[in-house]
Amino acid sequence: MLCAIPIEIAARELDGVLYLALHLAARGLPTLLGERMVNQYVLSSRKPVVYFDSDQDLSVNEAVLAAGGRVVNLNPEGLNQWDRVEVVDNLLRILPCVTRICAWGERQAALLRARMPQDKAGLVAVTGYPSFDLAHRDFLPYYRDEDLVRQHGEDYILMNTSFTSNHVMGFDHYVAMLGRMKEWRIYKDGKFLEFKRRAAEYQRRMLEPFVDLARRLAQRFPERHVVIRPHPVENMEFYRSRTRDLANIFVDRTGSVRHWIATARAVIHHDCTTGLEALLMGKPVIQFRPFFDAELAAPIVSSLGIPATTADQALELVAGLGPGALAALPGPALEP
Repeated sequence: MLCAIPIEIAARELDGVLYLALHLAARGLPTLLGERMVNQYVLSSRKPVVYFDSDQDLSVNEAVLAAGGRVVNLNPEGLNQWDRVEVVDNLLRILPCVTRICAWGERQAALLRARMPQDKAGLVAVTGYPSFDLAHRDFLPYYRDEDLVRQHGEDYILMNTSFTSNHVMGFDHYVAMLGRMKEWRIYKDGKFLEFKRRAAEYQRRMLEPFVDLARRLAQRFPERHVVIRPHPVENMEFYRSRTRDLANIFVDRTGSVRHWIATARAVIHHDCTTGLEALLMGKPVIQFRPFFDAELAAPIVSSLGIPATTADQALELVAGLGPGALAALPGPALEP
């Protein structure tokens, strides 16, 4: 049976999808992958497929099952951003039209099963996520980008941001757009919107401390490059306008983040999935938290890395890194 895998953001998902497709091919299963054309094929062909659902589109799932196919939910966000009841319930809208739900880990599986009828709990399987299989130091040579090395060396500090309050569309327009999408009707829920606005304000307060840290890193280590890599939806000009006077700060989000992580000396984040990727790739990770609210920060990834509550602490952690791309920071890097 043909496997069909839609891709939302190629720079983030393509390597993992290709890796999954190779394993499927090894088991004799061909794969169709791509962006919108995958769903168009599924809806128009009416042939049975194994459909890897990533955005909980009920109409596509129902069409797959009606054609005698199977629906495997494999969500690229993995409930990593929020474990709120509203978010879990929004994902579980697919219960009537899903064959299997793949969970990143036991924590996500428990969250899902707690909100499901007992007779449906067996639909959830702990599988991990294919992309994370590639986030291993054995794959560093694959992700090594010689063009990045020529431009930035192998001693640069990578700062990954994921602040939707800095959305290029503006936060209000972004939320309104999501609310019009059938798979994100949760953005019409008043209680959830109130939470999102508080989370956006929390992120908004984080922006200037991150810029200040980038500037202080650039001034403390003038021989190194400091690379700010904003989330794909962020307004890059926010960072550029505040750092363009420092020649060793670069604001760049070209290519896959894995290429940037592979040759970075250290990675700094607040609550970004790239913190997990960097840890898996063997990189020193600093979780910068000039302030912290456990309700508003992403519950899993905000615990990853050595916490630094001030710019001074972050500077000293960076200063303590010895030579070698796989240098380790002191203390526990990954909390259970």
